[in-house]
Amino acid sequence: MDAMARLSETLRQETAMIRERRTDGLDRLVDSKLLLVRAFDEAGRALRVDRAALAALDESGRQRLRELADEFRAAAEANASSLRAAAQASQSVVDTLVATLNREQAADQGYTLRGGMALPAGFGHKGARPATLNQQL
Repeated sequence: MDAMARLSETLRQETAMIRERRTDGLDRLVDSKLLLVRAFDEAGRALRVDRAALAALDESGRQRLRELADEFRAAAEANASSLRAAAQASQSVVDTLVATLNREQAADQGYTLRGGMALPAGFGHKGARPATLNQQL
């Protein structure tokens, strides 16, 4: 029960950090979450093997276990939703950058010396266009 409660709290903290776009300490929290998930899985396996321990719980213990399970489910769903939203936002930014770079490369083409249209960037070439950086002032 302790692992479930601590994991639920960690999921809530991670969800809050994602929603607030805070990255400070997120690595530490993710590491902690992984350890708690392992402990939670181990406790779940132990309960599946030792059904007598679950049956030995009194009614208040069972009620507390149900409450913790509900809290955990809610925290996990909120966390998964926040992670999906953050991943979609990141992908949207990447897609926008790629589209902008592609438009800029296409606009760079201009005309040839004879006045004809230049071929599209990378036409007939494999890979990216070569680029250099002039560091002289």
